[in-house]
Amino acid sequence: GGGAHNVVANGDIPFNRVRVVDDRGLVGDFQLSEALVIARQRGVDLVMLSGAVDPPLCRLVAMSDYVDDLDRKAAQQEDRARQRRLREFSLDPSMKIKGMRFAAVIAEHDLERKVNQVREFLEKGHRVEARIIQGRSTPEDVLDLGLRIIAEIRDIAKPEFFEESIRELRLAINSPKSLKRVGKAAPDELRLRLWPCTPEQAAAFKLPAHVLGPRRRKGPMIAGIDEEQDEDAWKLNRKPRTRKKGFEKRDLVQAAEE
Repeated sequence: GGGAHNVVANGDIPFNRVRVVDDRGLVGDFQLSEALVIARQRGVDLVMLSGAVDPPLCRLVAMSDYVDDLDRKAAQQEDRARQRRLREFSLDPSMKIKGMRFAAVIAEHDLERKVNQVREFLEKGHRVEARIIQGRSTPEDVLDLGLRIIAEIRDIAKPEFFEESIRELRLAINSPKSLKRVGKAAPDELRLRLWPCTPEQAAAFKLPAHVLGPRRRKGPMIAGIDEEQDEDAWKLNRKPRTRKKGFEKRDLVQAAEE
């Protein structure tokens, strides 16, 4: 039977009248009972191809041949998907995903040591998930360190779902403080999924322009972020509090009424 493929055939066909085709083309429209007689005479099965058309379309074919055909098509599809993954990345699915944590304010020698460790994992064929923790630094510093790590390993690996990683970071940073206090918000971190790839694949990879554009470093400055603002700008840019501390007139009125 064609259980794995959900094949409906012979007596299981739920329609009274069907259109029948075979390898050579159209046979005709028949009552189901007549179509089943034709199938028996030919020593094949009556397999429903589609119930969404009127009349429903059925084919005269040996069930084993039909299921073999479905198996072959499914295998081809899976093979195409595998080839596509191999074209994009060069990875052995049996290899593990290794984790590595970076603080956004990491010292240079620690960064060098950790990047070398990441390179070792990638050279062995492992995928690496690098997490860059924001801590007390700015989101720009997190992204800047992310771009630095990508640049350090760009000859042997590239980031998968990079724009999604940046979206996750943005959502985490903008989530309400009330959720963060009770640990219900995602942590303020950038998750880099680094996948090994061939030199050709690495050479073909380009970072999305809108990610790279404003954040390319010029010495200690980040172009487009640090240039037009002075050091204390963040204090002026904070959202104003919704109300002042202490009593307001309406609080006193309310207290008097109670």
